[in-house]
Amino acid sequence: MVLSHSCRTERTYVKQLQELVEIYIKPGSAAVNLISSVGSAKETVVPAAERKIVFGGIESLFSFHKESFLPALEQAAAPLIKSPKDADVDGKLSMDVARNVGNIFVRHAAFMKMYSTYIKYVALAFRFIFASNPNGSNFDNSIQRVSYWGSDKSTPGTSTPGALSPSSSTAQLAAMTMTMGISANPGALAETATSGLPTLSASQKKRIKNYLKRCKLNPRHSQLNLEGYLLLPVQRIPRYKMMVSRRLNCRQSI
Repeated sequence: MVLSHSCRTERTYVKQLQELVEIYIKPGSAAVNLISSVGSAKETVVPAAERKIVFGGIESLFSFHKESFLPALEQAAAPLIKSPKDADVDGKLSMDVARNVGNIFVRHAAFMKMYSTYIKYVALAFRFIFASNPNGSNFDNSIQRVSYWGSDKSTPGTSTPGALSPSSSTAQLAAMTMTMGISANPGALAETATSGLPTLSASQKKRIKNYLKRCKLNPRHSQLNLEGYLLLPVQRIPRYKMMVSRRLNCRQSI
């Protein structure tokens, strides 16, 4: 059943967002005591500026889907999913459920706008990074910054092996921006993304590398890498579009 599949994939999506939050974001926000000759200070495992670039918006998306969207979707779908196969002979139940599922998207439309901001910056960042860049501009964004964390370079720049390939990721993200009607000036975006970002110190990079290793060893970690986790919200939007289209087709065929 299509609706049952939609609920199942939504649960999987929420589970994966939860993994990203609990395996990467929360440990990265943990305090680290730094003692120097001048005095002592507190810093997090992953500096706040770095977390904002890489994980910005993820926790809000997770909270929204876990606490609001998924429960609403399951509640709307329950009458059809739990009913006997012959309970919808006249199609009335399917029509009612399709209407209720559509209303969920209407009620939560304002929250769905969070995706627009998230995708705009990630997508345009990809398009800028892999475009011709003879001056070697250090354009920092979530995916490139993750590559920088794991590299041996002293300054952010070229992506390292293991990052998502430009051929697949850039095409996917560029298509997403056109689908959502997002437009922006990549040059202006680059300036915003890179402004005020310090180069990580050797000790910070060492700490972040160790942190990434610990994250990957977490028994709850799926086969996705960090870049894959960060692309989950980008990949989810077309599925919501498909979900709504199917509900509309269901109503029109009744």
